Amino acid sequence: MRRSDRQITDLAAIRTILEGENHLHLGLADGGMPYVVPMSYGYTLTDEGKLIFYLHCANEGEKLDILRRNPRVSFEVSRQVRIAPSDTTDQWTAKYRSVMGCGRAVIEQTRQEKERSLTQLLRHLGYEGPAFFRDTVVDRIVTIRIEAESYTGKSNIKPGEEGCVR
Repeated sequence: MRRSDRQITDLAAIRTILEGENHLHLGLADGGMPYVVPMSYGYTLTDEGKLIFYLHCANEGEKLDILRRNPRVSFEVSRQVRIAPSDTTDQWTAKYRSVMGCGRAVIEQTRQEKERSLTQLLRHLGYEGPAFFRDTVVDRIVTIRIEAESYTGKSNIKPGEEGCVR
């Protein structure tokens, strides 16, 4: 990372970023062409720092075709907190927080895997009740688990500097 003064290594701070957002950008590589798609997610971040994302999608489409050819992915979760204007145009900046990294996507096969992923996703999005999934729903969706091999947090927001997006 070029700006090590902006790096976030504290897992609680990374968890705060992940909790505060509800979609990630998933980057895929198809031969020489990049493919990026925003997706809702659930996640697990262990006390040891292992990060796993849980995604879902329809059971066919470009994203799955690419993942079957190349399961290596990148991901990014970010929040632009606000624009920080300045008296001079070359000093304007965006205040942000982000988590990004890379890993391997696994297209899950079993009902148990799918239910775990869907439950993690729903919990992250705010669902608090018991999770129950009808066969017709589970059969028509695909869940994807991304096991992060590396990731980093980054922010240029100082304590007390948060504000609304302008």
